[in-house]
Amino acid sequence: LDAAIIATPNCFHRDQALAAAEAKVHVLVEKPMAITNKEAWDIVEGCKKAGIKLMVGCDRRFCIQNEYAKELVDQGVIGKVLMANAIMYEHWDLYQGSIAKTDFRLKGEKAGAAAVSDTGAHAIDLLTWLVGSEVKRIVGVAKRLAMPEDYTLLDDTVWILMEHKSGSYSCVTCNRFSRAAIQSTSLYGNEGSIMTSSDATTPFQTAPLAVFTDKDYNAEDLPRIIRDYRYPQLFWAEDLVNRPVSKRWVPIYPPRESNYARMIKHFVGCILEDKEPRV
Repeated sequence: LDAAIIATPNCFHRDQALAAAEAKVHVLVEKPMAITNKEAWDIVEGCKKAGIKLMVGCDRRFCIQNEYAKELVDQGVIGKVLMANAIMYEHWDLYQGSIAKTDFRLKGEKAGAAAVSDTGAHAIDLLTWLVGSEVKRIVGVAKRLAMPEDYTLLDDTVWILMEHKSGSYSCVTCNRFSRAAIQSTSLYGNEGSIMTSSDATTPFQTAPLAVFTDKDYNAEDLPRIIRDYRYPQLFWAEDLVNRPVSKRWVPIYPPRESNYARMIKHFVGCILEDKEPRV
Protein backbone atom coordinates (compact mmCIF):
# COMPACT_ATOMS: atom_id res chain seq x y z
CA LEU A 1 0.00 0.00 0.00
CA ASP A 2 1.54 3.30 -1.10
CA ALA A 3 -1.14 5.90 -0.44
CA ALA A 4 -4.50 6.34 1.25
CA ILE A 5 -7.43 8.73 0.85
CA ILE A 6 -9.08 9.53 4.17
CA ALA A 7 -12.68 10.54 3.51
CA THR A 8 -14.28 9.34 6.74
CA PRO A 9 -16.23 11.49 9.23
CA ASN A 10 -14.11 14.40 10.44
CA CYS A 11 -13.69 13.06 13.96
CA PHE A 12 -11.69 10.07 12.65
CA HIS A 13 -9.21 11.97 10.45
CA ARG A 14 -6.47 12.48 13.02
CA ASP A 15 -6.12 8.89 14.21
CA GLN A 16 -6.40 7.43 10.72
CA ALA A 17 -3.88 9.88 9.24
CA LEU A 18 -1.39 9.17 12.01
CA ALA A 19 -1.85 5.42 11.54
CA ALA A 20 -1.13 5.83 7.83
CA ALA A 21 1.92 7.95 8.59
CA GLU A 22 3.26 5.34 10.99
CA ALA A 23 2.93 2.77 8.19
CA LYS A 24 4.77 5.11 5.77
CA VAL A 25 1.65 5.50 3.63
CA HIS A 26 1.15 8.84 1.83
CA VAL A 27 -2.02 10.66 2.92
CA LEU A 28 -4.70 12.61 1.09
CA VAL A 29 -7.10 13.72 3.82
CA GLU A 30 -10.44 15.34 3.11
CA LYS A 31 -11.13 18.76 4.50
CA PRO A 32 -11.59 19.73 7.20
CA MET A 33 -8.38 18.03 8.31
CA ALA A 34 -9.77 17.48 11.81
CA ILE A 35 -12.26 18.91 14.30
CA THR A 36 -9.69 20.97 16.26
CA ASN A 37 -6.56 22.93 15.39
CA LYS A 38 -4.48 20.69 17.63
CA GLU A 39 -5.61 17.54 15.81
CA ALA A 40 -4.79 19.16 12.47
CA TRP A 41 -1.28 20.07 13.62
CA ASP A 42 -0.85 16.54 14.97
CA ILE A 43 -1.46 15.28 11.42
CA VAL A 44 1.01 17.75 9.92
CA GLU A 45 3.74 16.90 12.41
CA GLY A 46 3.10 13.15 12.21
CA CYS A 47 3.37 13.07 8.42
CA LYS A 48 6.43 15.33 8.46
CA LYS A 49 8.16 13.07 10.97
CA ALA A 50 7.32 9.99 8.87
CA GLY A 51 8.66 11.64 5.71
CA ILE A 52 5.48 11.06 3.70
CA LYS A 53 3.38 13.29 1.46
CA LEU A 54 0.39 14.97 3.09
CA MET A 55 -2.27 16.64 0.97
CA VAL A 56 -5.57 18.19 2.04
CA GLY A 57 -8.61 17.72 -0.19
CA CYS A 58 -9.20 21.36 -1.11
CA ASP A 59 -10.59 20.34 -4.47
CA ARG A 60 -11.85 23.77 -5.55
CA ARG A 61 -8.28 24.65 -6.48
CA PHE A 62 -8.52 21.91 -9.09
CA CYS A 63 -11.70 23.14 -10.78
CA ILE A 64 -10.36 24.07 -14.18
CA GLN A 65 -12.06 27.48 -14.24
CA ASN A 66 -10.35 28.35 -10.95
CA GLU A 67 -6.99 27.29 -12.36
CA TYR A 68 -7.71 29.53 -15.35
CA ALA A 69 -8.57 32.39 -13.01
CA LYS A 70 -5.36 31.89 -11.03
CA GLU A 71 -3.22 31.99 -14.16
CA LEU A 72 -4.97 35.16 -15.35
CA VAL A 73 -4.41 36.83 -11.98
CA ASP A 74 -0.75 35.81 -11.94
CA GLN A 75 -0.31 37.22 -15.45
CA GLY A 76 -1.73 40.57 -14.36
CA VAL A 77 -4.73 40.53 -16.68
CA ILE A 78 -6.89 42.34 -14.09
CA GLY A 79 -4.04 44.22 -12.42
CA LYS A 80 -3.72 44.05 -8.65
CA VAL A 81 -6.52 42.15 -6.93
CA LEU A 82 -8.17 44.58 -4.53
CA MET A 83 -11.27 42.66 -3.54
CA ALA A 84 -12.55 39.08 -3.83
CA ASN A 85 -15.81 37.39 -2.98
CA ALA A 86 -17.00 33.78 -2.69
CA ILE A 87 -20.55 32.50 -2.14
CA MET A 88 -21.28 28.84 -1.42
CA TYR A 89 -24.82 27.72 -0.62
CA GLU A 90 -25.82 24.06 -0.41
CA HIS A 91 -27.91 21.47 1.46
CA TRP A 92 -25.97 18.24 1.87
CA ASP A 93 -28.92 15.99 2.73
CA LEU A 94 -30.61 16.80 -0.56
CA TYR A 95 -27.68 15.40 -2.55
CA GLN A 96 -27.82 11.95 -1.03
CA GLY A 97 -30.95 10.88 -2.88
CA SER A 98 -32.42 7.58 -1.74
CA ILE A 99 -29.33 6.36 0.13
CA ALA A 100 -29.38 6.21 3.91
CA LYS A 101 -28.90 9.61 5.50
CA THR A 102 -25.72 10.15 7.47
CA ASP A 103 -25.65 12.47 10.43
CA PHE A 104 -21.94 13.10 10.89
CA ARG A 105 -22.15 16.43 9.04
CA LEU A 106 -24.90 17.55 11.39
CA LYS A 107 -23.53 16.44 14.74
CA GLY A 108 -21.01 18.70 16.43
CA GLU A 109 -19.08 15.89 18.07
CA LYS A 110 -18.49 14.24 14.68
CA ALA A 111 -18.15 17.19 12.32
CA GLY A 112 -16.73 19.93 14.53
CA ALA A 113 -18.55 22.73 12.76
CA ALA A 114 -20.70 22.97 9.66
CA ALA A 115 -20.74 26.10 7.54
CA VAL A 116 -17.26 27.21 8.62
CA SER A 117 -15.20 24.03 8.55
CA ASP A 118 -17.03 22.24 5.75
CA THR A 119 -18.39 24.63 3.13
CA GLY A 120 -16.50 27.69 4.36
CA ALA A 121 -13.15 25.91 4.25
CA HIS A 122 -13.43 25.61 0.47
CA ALA A 123 -14.17 29.31 0.04
CA ILE A 124 -11.46 30.51 2.43
CA ASP A 125 -8.82 28.32 0.81
CA LEU A 126 -9.88 29.26 -2.72
CA LEU A 127 -9.86 33.02 -2.14
CA THR A 128 -6.54 32.95 -0.29
CA TRP A 129 -5.00 31.02 -3.19
CA LEU A 130 -6.51 33.20 -5.92
CA VAL A 131 -5.62 36.48 -4.22
CA GLY A 132 -2.11 35.12 -3.72
CA SER A 133 -1.62 36.55 -0.25
CA GLU A 134 -1.93 35.12 3.25
CA VAL A 135 -4.62 36.37 5.59
CA LYS A 136 -3.50 38.99 8.11
CA ARG A 137 -6.77 39.56 9.91
CA ILE A 138 -10.13 37.80 9.89
CA VAL A 139 -13.52 38.56 11.41
CA GLY A 140 -16.75 36.64 11.04
CA VAL A 141 -20.25 35.88 12.21
CA ALA A 142 -21.58 32.32 12.47
CA LYS A 143 -25.27 31.72 13.10
CA ARG A 144 -27.66 28.82 13.40
CA LEU A 145 -30.66 29.88 11.34
CA ALA A 146 -32.29 26.71 10.02
CA MET A 147 -30.86 23.62 11.73
CA PRO A 148 -33.45 21.45 13.54
CA GLU A 149 -33.17 21.45 17.31
CA ASP A 150 -31.95 17.84 17.51
CA TYR A 151 -28.78 18.69 15.58
CA THR A 152 -25.80 19.67 17.72
CA LEU A 153 -23.89 21.78 15.22
CA LEU A 154 -23.33 25.36 16.24
CA ASP A 155 -23.78 27.01 12.86
CA ASP A 156 -25.39 26.61 9.45
CA THR A 157 -24.60 30.08 8.12
CA VAL A 158 -21.42 32.15 8.17
CA TRP A 159 -20.15 35.50 6.96
CA ILE A 160 -16.37 36.05 6.94
CA LEU A 161 -14.28 39.11 6.06
CA MET A 162 -10.54 38.67 5.52
CA GLU A 163 -7.78 41.25 5.20
CA HIS A 164 -4.76 39.94 3.29
CA LYS A 165 -1.13 40.89 3.82
CA SER A 166 -1.12 42.42 0.32
CA GLY A 167 -3.79 44.92 1.36
CA SER A 168 -6.53 43.08 -0.53
CA TYR A 169 -9.85 42.18 1.08
CA SER A 170 -12.04 39.13 0.55
CA CYS A 171 -15.47 38.08 1.76
CA VAL A 172 -17.02 34.63 2.23
CA THR A 173 -20.73 33.89 2.57
CA CYS A 174 -22.01 30.33 2.93
CA ASN A 175 -24.86 28.28 4.35
CA ARG A 176 -25.89 24.64 4.65
CA PHE A 177 -29.66 24.87 4.14
CA SER A 178 -30.13 26.37 0.67
CA ARG A 179 -32.30 24.31 -1.68
CA ALA A 180 -30.49 25.95 -4.58
CA ALA A 181 -26.85 24.90 -4.81
CA ILE A 182 -25.00 28.10 -5.69
CA GLN A 183 -21.27 28.66 -5.90
CA SER A 184 -19.72 31.83 -7.25
CA THR A 185 -16.34 33.51 -7.10
CA SER A 186 -15.48 37.07 -8.10
CA LEU A 187 -12.12 38.84 -8.25
CA TYR A 188 -11.93 42.61 -8.66
CA GLY A 189 -8.67 44.25 -9.69
CA ASN A 190 -7.70 47.81 -10.55
CA GLU A 191 -7.65 46.87 -14.26
CA GLY A 192 -10.43 44.31 -14.56
CA SER A 193 -12.56 41.60 -13.00
CA ILE A 194 -12.94 37.81 -13.15
CA MET A 195 -16.21 36.08 -12.31
CA THR A 196 -17.42 32.50 -12.25
CA SER A 197 -20.77 31.20 -11.05
CA SER A 198 -22.72 27.95 -10.96
CA ASP A 199 -26.22 26.94 -9.97
CA ALA A 200 -28.50 23.91 -10.18
CA THR A 201 -28.18 23.88 -13.99
CA THR A 202 -24.40 24.34 -14.16
CA PRO A 203 -22.17 22.10 -12.01
CA PHE A 204 -19.47 24.05 -10.16
CA GLN A 205 -16.83 21.79 -11.76
CA THR A 206 -17.53 23.31 -15.17
CA ALA A 207 -18.88 26.78 -14.39
CA PRO A 208 -18.13 29.35 -17.12
CA LEU A 209 -15.55 32.04 -16.46
CA ALA A 210 -16.01 35.68 -17.49
CA VAL A 211 -13.04 38.02 -17.76
CA PHE A 212 -13.48 41.79 -17.96
CA THR A 213 -10.26 43.71 -18.55
CA ASP A 214 -9.25 47.25 -19.47
CA LYS A 215 -6.18 45.97 -21.29
CA ASP A 216 -5.96 45.67 -25.07
CA TYR A 217 -5.13 42.16 -26.26
CA ASN A 218 -4.76 40.69 -29.69
CA ALA A 219 -4.91 36.95 -30.31
CA GLU A 220 -1.19 36.43 -29.74
CA ASP A 221 -1.17 38.48 -26.54
CA LEU A 222 -3.89 36.43 -24.92
CA PRO A 223 -2.81 34.13 -22.10
CA ARG A 224 -2.18 30.56 -23.16
CA ILE A 225 -5.22 29.26 -21.31
CA ILE A 226 -7.51 31.30 -23.54
CA ARG A 227 -5.70 30.76 -26.85
CA ASP A 228 -5.33 27.01 -26.34
CA TYR A 229 -8.79 26.46 -24.92
CA ARG A 230 -10.63 23.43 -26.28
CA TYR A 231 -13.74 25.40 -27.28
CA PRO A 232 -12.52 28.94 -27.94
CA GLN A 233 -15.28 31.52 -27.79
CA LEU A 234 -13.89 35.04 -27.66
CA PHE A 235 -16.11 38.09 -27.88
CA TRP A 236 -14.44 41.47 -28.34
CA ALA A 237 -16.21 44.79 -27.86
CA GLU A 238 -14.83 48.30 -27.49
CA ASP A 239 -18.02 49.75 -26.03
CA LEU A 240 -20.29 47.24 -24.37
CA VAL A 241 -23.53 48.92 -23.43
CA ASN A 242 -23.79 47.08 -20.12
CA ARG A 243 -20.04 47.07 -19.41
CA PRO A 244 -18.86 50.57 -20.40
CA VAL A 245 -15.80 50.52 -18.13
CA SER A 246 -14.31 47.34 -19.56
CA LYS A 247 -12.64 47.32 -22.97
CA ARG A 248 -12.49 43.56 -23.32
CA TRP A 249 -14.99 40.89 -22.36
CA VAL A 250 -13.85 37.27 -22.62
CA PRO A 251 -16.24 34.47 -21.59
CA ILE A 252 -14.57 31.07 -21.19
CA TYR A 253 -16.41 27.75 -21.01
CA PRO A 254 -14.28 25.09 -19.30
CA PRO A 255 -14.22 21.50 -20.58
CA ARG A 256 -16.04 18.94 -18.48
CA GLU A 257 -13.22 17.59 -16.37
CA SER A 258 -13.65 16.38 -12.80
CA ASN A 259 -11.88 18.50 -10.21
CA TYR A 260 -11.66 15.40 -8.00
CA ALA A 261 -9.87 13.43 -10.71
CA ARG A 262 -7.48 16.35 -11.26
CA MET A 263 -6.79 16.55 -7.52
CA ILE A 264 -6.02 12.83 -7.21
CA LYS A 265 -3.85 12.96 -10.32
CA HIS A 266 -1.88 15.79 -8.73
CA PHE A 267 -1.50 13.81 -5.49
CA VAL A 268 -0.19 10.74 -7.32
CA GLY A 269 2.16 12.89 -9.38
CA CYS A 270 3.62 14.44 -6.24
CA ILE A 271 4.35 10.96 -4.87
CA LEU A 272 5.93 9.68 -8.09
CA GLU A 273 7.95 12.84 -8.75
CA ASP A 274 8.75 13.62 -5.10
CA LYS A 275 7.10 17.05 -5.17
CA GLU A 276 5.17 18.91 -2.51
CA PRO A 277 1.37 18.93 -2.99
CA ARG A 278 -0.30 22.18 -3.92
CA VAL A 279 -2.18 22.21 -0.63
